[in-house]
Amino acid sequence: MTMMKAAVFVEPGRIVLDDKPIPDVGPQDALMRVTTTTICGTDIHILKGEYPVARGLTIGHEPVGVIEKLGSGVRGYREGQRVIAGAITPSGWSTACLCGVGSQDGAGTAHGWKAMGGWKFGNTIDGCQAEYVLVPDAMANLAPVPDTLEDEQVLMCPDIMSTGFSGAESAGVRIGDTVAVFAQGPIGLCATAGAKLSGAAMVIGVDRLAGRLAIATKMGADHVIDAGQVDPVEEIMRLTDGRGVDVAIEALGTQQTFEACLRVLRPGGTLSSPGGLLDRPDDPARRLRRGPRRPQDRHHALSWWQRTHAPADGGDRSAPSRSRRDGDAPLQARRHRGRIRALRPPARRRSEGRDHALRRPSPLHAPGRRDRGLVRGHRAN
Repeated sequence: MTMMKAAVFVEPGRIVLDDKPIPDVGPQDALMRVTTTTICGTDIHILKGEYPVARGLTIGHEPVGVIEKLGSGVRGYREGQRVIAGAITPSGWSTACLCGVGSQDGAGTAHGWKAMGGWKFGNTIDGCQAEYVLVPDAMANLAPVPDTLEDEQVLMCPDIMSTGFSGAESAGVRIGDTVAVFAQGPIGLCATAGAKLSGAAMVIGVDRLAGRLAIATKMGADHVIDAGQVDPVEEIMRLTDGRGVDVAIEALGTQQTFEACLRVLRPGGTLSSPGGLLDRPDDPARRLRRGPRRPQDRHHALSWWQRTHAPADGGDRSAPSRSRRDGDAPLQARRHRGRIRALRPPARRRSEGRDHALRRPSPLHAPGRRDRGLVRGHRAN
């Protein structure tokens, strides 16, 4: 068989199932036979013409499958092995990758950097909504799937789970921190789990849907707030005795949730935005710069999911589902934005009065990077 079926972008408003040649395998590549994949909000934006891609491109960037063929230079994997590939597929050797910024991979450029260069599937190369997908630089971008896990249980790992975990990691959550996570869709739920696993003493989940809030308590939230019933800012300030949180994670990407995160931060706290705010916020935090999400997060995600959700009795413990009805698409539409880091205006010097006293760190912590007033986030990597 030399041909395969693939979901191909034809023009805005039109994606068709068409025949395409099965890709040839280069020395560092792996050909994956896709067994399970899903639709991301980014794919919806491509369909609507809101994000431009080449006509004839296969869309999709979240594959689970089996290695059909390996390039001659690939080591550590075998044909027939179950794997996932990350939504971000950097080369692993460019200047950006060596600096830990794989999402901005500039392999082949003079300086080794390219904005969003790590996002290739369904953007600059054929993606995974097809029978087969070619994974470039396979040793940097594959992760084995344990035999104890089903496809559906690891489907979130190539993108959703690693993005949520990275939201907590980018914020530098530390032991004893208080963390608020605004929006408990798939990314927000994973950010909630990531914050708890990072050592947060109190995790507060915010959403308007009771079902999501119920899942949030299972994923590590100590308190949940129904934003449709109470003002989440007031409730968070009440729970923290007026102090505010050390870290606020914004997992929706709207002006309203971004501003709410800023309002609940303690002085010098950190805002991490995996939701990827697109609108320019009416706030001093306007100087935005993209940065990394680590591709190896998908390995951590697989390991955590296997430890905590592999069924001991043969029952089904699937990852959080993605539902259009629950409004998950907006969470995904901004996934490839890179880490956002916005600097607040400089603090006054000690000699300039009381403002300086407001920037003292938590007594639990020695002064660190978070106490400089950084607002951090990322898109998908």
